[in-house]
Amino acid sequence: MSSSSADHHPIVSVILSVRNGEPYLKQAVDSILAQSFEDFELIIVDNHSTDDSPHIVESYDDERIVLTRPEDPLHLAQALNYAASMARGEFVARMDADDVSHPSRFEKQVAYLQEHPEVGILGAQICPIDEDGAPITRGQYDKPESHADIACSLFFGCALWHPTVMLRKSVIDELGYYSSPVIAGREEYSTEDYDLWCRAIGHTQIHNLSEKLLDYRIHAENHSLASSRRKEHSRNLVLILTQYIKKSLGMD
Repeated sequence: MSSSSADHHPIVSVILSVRNGEPYLKQAVDSILAQSFEDFELIIVDNHSTDDSPHIVESYDDERIVLTRPEDPLHLAQALNYAASMARGEFVARMDADDVSHPSRFEKQVAYLQEHPEVGILGAQICPIDEDGAPITRGQYDKPESHADIACSLFFGCALWHPTVMLRKSVIDELGYYSSPVIAGREEYSTEDYDLWCRAIGHTQIHNLSEKLLDYRIHAENHSLASSRRKEHSRNLVLILTQYIKKSLGMD
């Protein structure tokens, strides 16, 4: 990164963690670099990949890309905290290494957040795709749009598509990013996004746009939790939901 770009604080910091994401990583990065809104930095955490992922990132000649590698392998929540701690933007956008952001995603999300200062977390709808990028037409994938509907939906599960989310950095700074005593020591079983939304709902407005702004890839890797890990994943969900119910009832 040049000294001039280092002195400039971008509007958006994109955080992306990858571990052995070679099959889809280039398409994901390309979709970020093709955004109509160009004032961003893309912070990519190479989480100790053993495939060609870091070389794919290094092949780009774009000063907006920041490639970093933690000293030790991290769970996703830790990797996202690591990336977010480096973010310099007013807004922090999530992205996964196997998804595809639509070209107008950042433009529409930044405009909405600038027009609605009460909203601290903003998601969007998705277009589900399979391993080959073909549309998946079965199933219901829409998420609720209003803050009230999201608050109710959280009693039944995650109410936002994590890779679509753009957050105000001031909000996640206050909330402590993806760190939470509820799932402390259990981050490897994921659910870090559900935990953050449940903690955030009482601090800031959360909305979802009605537009589909990301192709969300559904494939074997993101559906293949071993039975023991699935059980622990479910336990995390119960821990988070229990805390959310207690807060909602004023019992925390």
